[in-house]
Amino acid sequence: GLAPFKLNDKWGFIDEKGDWVVKPEFDGAESFSEGLALVRRGEKWGFIDKTGEFVIQPDYLAVRSFRNGLARVEDNGFVGYLNRKGDWVWEPRK
Repeated sequence: GLAPFKLNDKWGFIDEKGDWVVKPEFDGAESFSEGLALVRRGEKWGFIDKTGEFVIQPDYLAVRSFRNGLARVEDNGFVGYLNRKGDWVWEPRK
């Protein structure tokens, strides 16, 4: 029910009425997937919940949205998978 929306070069999330639910404070944003949205601060990506609170801090250069409970994370040539709590399911490897 929330969609990413850009205002004055910052991204936030609006509901179906167009009201802000998560104020625009991010440098990039993707749609919610499995209850979490991928957002960027500076050059790093992390995940927020529907209240706008970080569940997984923006510590990663390249991340994909959650699918089947896992998110693919790439950083400094290493690839791993996180669960929705931010725990490594598959530790980063080259």
